[in-house]
Amino acid sequence: MRSSYKKALIVYIGFIVVLVGILFGIIYRYYSQYGSIADTMMMVDFQGLLLAFMGAAVLSLISVVLTFNLARAWAKEQPEFTEQIVRYALIINLSLIIILGGLAVGIIVLRTLL
Repeated sequence: MRSSYKKALIVYIGFIVVLVGILFGIIYRYYSQYGSIADTMMMVDFQGLLLAFMGAAVLSLISVVLTFNLARAWAKEQPEFTEQIVRYALIINLSLIIILGGLAVGIIVLRTLL
């Protein structure tokens, strides 16, 4: 593997690690403050919900950029697999968008139900 692919892969893995770390940090902070997930969600106001939704949108955009950057670096190394690489990058991006969007919508729905 060339250095461009390794750098793109390191940035992508770093993004996921930072994202998971922030998520666990936030959950731990508020869960320990309120004692349960339901009480934690009751304390979130409408601005917090909008912030969660906008955060999911920004994370989706960042994941799209990082995935296609990784695919571009990989396609430069192995041009015979370019079509498959781009197809897989598109599938990964759609999956991440659905997952992050689903999380944001799920937070909004759970908040309105509680």
